[in-house]
Amino acid sequence: MSYREAYLWGEPYNKLDENQKEIRDKLIKAFRNYKIDLADVKNKKLLLASQDLPEHDESLIVQSIRKIELRLMYLDNLIGPLVKKDKELIYYKYVEGLTHFQIMQRSTYYKSSRSVQSRALRVIGILTLRTDPLILKDDI
Repeated sequence: MSYREAYLWGEPYNKLDENQKEIRDKLIKAFRNYKIDLADVKNKKLLLASQDLPEHDESLIVQSIRKIELRLMYLDNLIGPLVKKDKELIYYKYVEGLTHFQIMQRSTYYKSSRSVQSRALRVIGILTLRTDPLILKDDI
């Protein structure tokens, strides 16, 4: 973990309370999972394009790709409005460790770190669990 990742709310990692540490660590993991899911979709599409698979395996792969793409699309739609034009703002706050003042210089959208924290928790839930009951039903 980099030195910049160790900052949240403008304080060194060892000065954060346990809840802040947990949120920061979970969001870092969540964004890594998001990147893994993007790569997984790409690899599965390459697999479908390059080989003759049994029809059953092909349908399972297509279904898997569809579920992952729906989840990623849902996350894009969730993250986009939360951070307005800058989808990376939550990432900068929790992973890059920009202070609240630095973020306020980039955007006037956030008025308090509490709003950043509550929005980030929604994103964490979807990214880390990799499920969402609203969009990932078995009959998809």
